[in-house]
Amino acid sequence: MKRRTPIRSLCLALCGALAFTSACVSTDPMHAEFAWEETHAQTASETPLGGQALIQRKRELERAQKDVVFYWSTLTSLQDRRERGGYIMLSSFMDAYFGLYLDPLLAPKWQSSHPEVMALDVSLRIAAAEMYVQMHDPGRAQNVLDDVSRRYKGREGMLVELPTGEQTTLGEAIESLSDRKWWKG
Repeated sequence: MKRRTPIRSLCLALCGALAFTSACVSTDPMHAEFAWEETHAQTASETPLGGQALIQRKRELERAQKDVVFYWSTLTSLQDRRERGGYIMLSSFMDAYFGLYLDPLLAPKWQSSHPEVMALDVSLRIAAAEMYVQMHDPGRAQNVLDDVSRRYKGREGMLVELPTGEQTTLGEAIESLSDRKWWKG
C-alpha cells in the first residue's frame, strides 16, 4: 500500500479545487440569461428618464452632491488637524463610495444634456474631482476633468457649485482643479 506524502496530498487537493472551479465556471443557459439582463439594464440606464423616474434620479443626484460635500469638508478638516488615521480611513471609504455608488450614478451620458439634471450632474462631477484632489489622487482627478471637458464641451460658461458652497463657471473650475491637483499637500 502506498503512503500519501504531503506533496501528493497537496497535489490532489489542488486538482480537486481546479476541477471544482472549472465546474463552477462552465457556461450554462442561466449565465447567458443573466448576461442579457445585465446588458439590457445597462442600455436602459442610457435612455433619458421622464416623470417619476426623472424626479427620483434628481433626488439621487442631490443626495450624492450633499454626501460628497460633507465627505469633502470632513476630509479637509481631518487633513487640517493632521489626523492621519481618520484621513486614511475616510479616503478608503471614499474609494469604495465612488466605485460602488457615485460612478454608476454618473455613468449615463444623457444626464449631461438633460436640462433638469445637467447642473447637478456637472456640479457633482466637479465635487468628485475636488475630492480626488483632496485625496492626493491627481490621475483620477484628471480623468474626471477630462470626462467633464468632453461631456460639456462648448458650455464652459455655465455655473457650477463647488463643495465650498461657492459658484463659478465650469471653465474656471476645470482650470483651477487642473492647476491645484498637483499642489495639494
